Amino acid sequence: MEKKQFISRQKDAQDKRGFIISLTEKGKAVLEESAEQTELVPGIMTSFTEEEKIEFARLIGKLQSELDEKISHEDDRIKEQYNRIAGN
Repeated sequence: MEKKQFISRQKDAQDKRGFIISLTEKGKAVLEESAEQTELVPGIMTSFTEEEKIEFARLIGKLQSELDEKISHEDDRIKEQYNRIAGN
């Protein structure tokens, strides 16, 4: 998330071993957009069982990981398309 500039990390002045993590403006925007979209999900998924919801979340996470991995190995044109689709 730091690499995508969603968060910033600074050394903790009081504890040299730690860091202070903060949301960037970009991170806040993504969080706000996600919150708006998340409000829609419960209504859409009312017919899902609890197990189906868990499986759905797992599969979405897996899909995101696979896309992130693939995108990291693709050329800039593909990255731009992905970012446009993902709203980044």
